[in-house]
Amino acid sequence: MGRKPQKLLDRFWKYIDKRGVDECWPWIGARTSRGYGQIKADGTLQMLSSHRVSWSLENGPIPDGMIICHKCDNPPCCNPDHLFLGTHDINAKDRDAKGRNNYLGNAKLTADQAAEIRGAVGTQWEIARRFGVTQSSVSLIKLG
Repeated sequence: MGRKPQKLLDRFWKYIDKRGVDECWPWIGARTSRGYGQIKADGTLQMLSSHRVSWSLENGPIPDGMIICHKCDNPPCCNPDHLFLGTHDINAKDRDAKGRNNYLGNAKLTADQAAEIRGAVGTQWEIARRFGVTQSSVSLIKLG
């Protein structure tokens, strides 16, 4: 006899590296190429964004036309305190105000995050998972 599928809520929190209340809570499950967490919806093949699920669990349904933005600018973060309701226009203004539109190439980290990685303790794989980047990126950052 097969196992009964777990409900989304039961599965969701298993993939969150829940830390201090002010820290990012990275998604440690499947991610998109841009670093956003993904989890399968109950009984379908539809993939849901983990930060959207987190916000919805805390605040209720996301209104039509609205998106969930990150105060921390860390795509895998699912800490509800780091998320806010917005529009694409609000998200773009937030990005511009933080200077994120000046990045070269496909950079995902700020200078402060790179500095934090240089001083981070743990294996490069653990650090990479924490920051939503590859192990090779961590290696390159640590090498300067």
